[in-house]
Order: sequence, then structure tokens, then C-alpha cells
Amino acid sequence: MSEGCGHISCASRIVERTDALPQARHVALANSVLYFGWSGIALYKAGAFAEAIVAFFRANPSSSVLTARFSTDGPRHAISQAAMGLSTAASIVEIVITTVVFGRHLRARFRIARQLVATGELRAIFIERIAHQKRAARISKAMAVTAASRGAVAACPPDGSTSVQPCPTSVRADGGAMAVLATGYLHYQTAQMDRREATDTLKHSFVMFTRDGVLQAAGVGCNLALLWDSLKVSELLHLATVPIHATATAICGFAFSLGCGALHVIAGAVRWRDGLKKQAAASEVLNAIRRAKRTVKEAKESQQAELVDAATVAESLLSHAKRNERRAEDDARHQIRLGKWRMIYGGAAMAVGGISLALFLVAGGVSTGGILFGIVGGLVLAGWTLYAGYRHRHAASSIQAAIDKGNNVVTAGTGTRPEKALDEQPDTQPLSLDDAIEQAILLLDRTRNPHPDARRLIKQTLKELGVSPGDLWPLRYCSSDPAARDPVIEELKIRIHNVVDGDGARCAAEKRLAPDREAKPVAVS
Repeated sequence: MSEGCGHISCASRIVERTDALPQARHVALANSVLYFGWSGIALYKAGAFAEAIVAFFRANPSSSVLTARFSTDGPRHAISQAAMGLSTAASIVEIVITTVVFGRHLRARFRIARQLVATGELRAIFIERIAHQKRAARISKAMAVTAASRGAVAACPPDGSTSVQPCPTSVRADGGAMAVLATGYLHYQTAQMDRREATDTLKHSFVMFTRDGVLQAAGVGCNLALLWDSLKVSELLHLATVPIHATATAICGFAFSLGCGALHVIAGAVRWRDGLKKQAAASEVLNAIRRAKRTVKEAKESQQAELVDAATVAESLLSHAKRNERRAEDDARHQIRLGKWRMIYGGAAMAVGGISLALFLVAGGVSTGGILFGIVGGLVLAGWTLYAGYRHRHAASSIQAAIDKGNNVVTAGTGTRPEKALDEQPDTQPLSLDDAIEQAILLLDRTRNPHPDARRLIKQTLKELGVSPGDLWPLRYCSSDPAARDPVIEELKIRIHNVVDGDGARCAAEKRLAPDREAKPVAVS
């Protein structure tokens, strides 16, 4: 198997995600510093333009036409060049950060794609094997019922296997081969769960890279060309002079700025749409949780000991899922708000840039109107970058809180623990997420839980959250060999964790809300 098929477990995935938090925090802090710096540069440029235009009208009180040519000399020219230089430097830093982040997201998506390809065949064979075991168990059960109805004694192996229907050659496997198949199944399923998040992240990252990487890099090239020509760098370095058409270069800079504004609008629209989808899915999951809670309440009222224990586990899973969806709703509202503000900023930037370009073309260069709209554009940019800086600083604080929480959990020893029987849990102490998942697996396992009503309650609870019956069949029909059974158990733990504390429940809810928009997952028949 590929390099992606090493050891994996629910606990290791949580540790891996926790280990990635400091890196995300560093990126958020870097963006926060960058955008606060951008806001200072924008205010500096707006102030310099305002002082220059006030001085111009004082010296030319009769000039009132917006297309009047405007030129700076002496200290004001140096100030304008310094402003362009600072903007260019900030743009270069942003290009580097954006490119690095996009590269990480792209590598993560390719890694998931490689893992899916490397383990897809193993997963298909494993699913076929489980399907055969399921069919064999049904035939065995039917034969037992028929034999009992005829007064005969039906001898049925406890593992549900039967010799009535031989296993096809394509799915025959010894214990070692079955362990390999189960491991491949585990890696394929986890990669499939990660693919959705990685794809969404890459989609937003690509738009950001196109805007803040490609187009901004082109704009930086124009600024550098203008600075090179204005500062006469070729003469200072005794290099061959490269002719630069200042007007054409400035027009190209305007055009690239307009493109950046348009991509801000597009990015905002995508973010807004995704936020609305996430909000609707979270609302649907919360409705499902309310339905499941009614079922759990009825089970607790039955006063059956095994059902009361199962209801405790189900309540814990539902409580964790409810908190997760509430957080998702808050995040969705933030996405919608961010999308709207980004669209407004992009539209304003396009309007200011378009008017400035038109005035530049009419006047044949920088005009008083262009400077006035440059002031407006600087203030708009300052407002947006201040908001972005605060947003990234808040994100860094949230990531640090998650890091501290994870460290506290490790210190307190409340992470993943060995399995405990339900009667070892105090009645007044709520189950942690790890314990609730462990107990759910115990209750779903027929070899360790002989109570069908308890299994049915956990199954119904997980079904409401988005776990399909086909997702539970491998646990029921896989080999009893620990080497094959352990990967199946880990996959189920990861799946339950994904629907309770990830986006799995919302993914299932989106498919229920729009069943024709996405293909349904392949189920074992």
C-alpha cells in the first residue's frame, strides 16, 4: 500500500489536527500584522493626497475642473513615491503569505486524492466481502426460520457464516489479507471525509490566490516599473535604460486593481452562498437532534436498565452534536456577514478604480479628480484592512484558545481513555465526547452488547445525525480477527466523531435538503 496507509486512529487524527493549530495561528497573526500595516499605509496615502490637493487648490483657487492635470514635485513627489513603495512592499508580503497558504491547501488536497486512489480498490473489495457476509447471514437466518417452522433444529454458527452460498473468489481473503483490506477501507473512508473540507478550503484559497497572488503580483510589477523609472534606478546602477511607457503602465495598474476588486465581489458572493448553505444545513441537523431527543426521552421513561444506559450515551452524543451545530450556525452567520462586507468593499473598490481610470484617460495623466477619488479609495482600503486585521487577530485568539483547551485536556488526562463499562460512569457526570463514542461502539457491537433495544436506540440516534445503516454493517459483519476488526472500529469512531463534532451531519443534511445536487453514497447491498 501507499505511504498514506500507515497507522491511523481517531485519537491520532485529533492529535494531528491539534498539532496543525500553531501553524494556523502563525498565519493568522502574520495576516493581522499585515492588514494593520496596510491600514496605516492607506491612511498615510490618503493623508498625503489630501494635503497635496488642499495645497493645489490654495495655489490655484480658480481651478475647479476634476480633469485638471495634477503633478507633484519636491517633497510631495518624494512622499507619493514613498507611499507607492510602502504599498508595493506590503503587496509583496501579502503575495508571499497567500502563495504559501495556497500551496499548503493544494498539497493537502493532492494528498487526499492520492490516498483515495491508493486505497479505492482495497475499499471496494472489503465492501464486497462485507456484502457477501451480510447475504450469507440473511440466508442462514432464513434457513433457521424455515427449519424451525418444520420442527427441525437449526444449527447456525455464532458468526453468521454459512456454507450454503460459497464466497466468490473476488472476495475470498485469509485473516492477513482481510486486515489489509480493512486498513485500506479505513484510510479510504477517512480520506473521503476529509475531501469535502479540503475541497471547500481549496476553492476559497484559489480565489484568494488569484486575487492576492496573481493579479496583485501583476499590479506590483507595474508599480515597480514606475518606481524604477521615476527614481532613475538604471542610471544609479549604470544599467542599460529600459524604456517604460508610464501612461500605459499606470493604465495596466488600474486594470489589475479593477480585477482585484471584481474578485473580491466574487469571493464575497461565494462566501455568502456557502454561509447560507451551512446555516440551512445546521438548522436541519438541529431539527434532527430534537427528533432524536424525543426518542431518547421515551427510552429513558421505559425504565429498562439497558435502555437507560444507552439513553445516557445517546444524550451525550446529541449534546455534543448540538453544541457543534450551534458553533456552525455562528460561523455561518459570520461567513454571510463577511461575504456581504467583501462584496461591498469589492464594489466600492471597483467604482473608485473605474472612475479614477476614466479620469486618468480623459486628463491624459493624474488629475485633481483622480487624486480626490484616490483619497476616497485610501479611506475605503483603510476601513477594510482594519476590519480584516481585527478579524485575523480574533481568529488567532480563537486558535490559541483551542490550543490551550487541548493542552488542558492532555494535562488533566481527559483525552481518549480505555473502554469503561457504563455502570462505571457516575450517573451525575456527563460523558465526554471520547467516552460517549467509546460507549456507543460498545453498544453497537453485538459480541459485547446482547441487548437489541439498546443497539437500536444508538443506531437511531446516529441515523438522525447522518450515519447511514451501511456505515454500521462492517462492524457487524467483519472478521472477528482484531487485526481486521480494529481498523473497522477506528473508522466508525472517526465517522461518529465527524458527525458529532465535525461537518458530517451537515453534509448528510445538505444531501437531504438537495438530494439531486450530489450523488448519493454507495451503500452495501
